[in-house]
Formats: sequence, structure tokens, C-alpha cells
Amino acid sequence: MVDPGAHFRLDLTVASADARLVLLDANDAAVAAAGTHDVGTTTRLTLSPSEPLRPGSRYTLRLDGASTREFHDAAGKAYAPAGLAVLVAGTPPPPEPKPQPAKRKRRAR
Repeated sequence: MVDPGAHFRLDLTVASADARLVLLDANDAAVAAAGTHDVGTTTRLTLSPSEPLRPGSRYTLRLDGASTREFHDAAGKAYAPAGLAVLVAGTPPPPEPKPQPAKRKRRAR
């Protein structure tokens, strides 16, 4: 369980120029975020969502390739994508009220 203001960091034991970290919401849509990608003998990826995460919601933190599903190490070895389920602490906000249909005016006869 993470705080709604969470930031994420992942350290890989391999150097990977094409690895990326992405956060997906419950509808599998990418969450707006900024990140860093530092490559040396290892790789450090960070991800900071642009807005706080929705309390009580589920997300997926996914590691994959920037141009293909797999990411690769410096020798070209491919690694399959991986995902981590993330649950945000707190109670979900109440649902938005549904708009009421407009009432039709009766025409005078």
C-alpha cells in the first residue's frame, strides 16, 4: 500500500538504455508522470506522478521496453516486462453525481 503522494524508484542490476517505468490506472491508461533514467553499470528508473494518486484505487507499476515490450541489457539480452500491483491508501472519493436529463418543455397548443 502506498501514500497518494508516492514516488517510485527501481534499481536494475543490469545496464539498460531502453528500460522504462510506467504507471497504469485501473483502465490500463498511462498516468501522467515525469521520470528519470540513469544508466551506468546498473540502471536506476524513477517515476513521479504529476498529481496525487486517487485514494483507495489500484494501479500497476510496469517495467518494460521504451520501443518494444521487452527491455534489453548492454549485451542485447531481452527481458520480459514485469508489473507490480499498487494499492493507494485511503478511502476512495464518492462517485461523481450522474447528470440529470434535461426536462422537456411542453408546447402550448
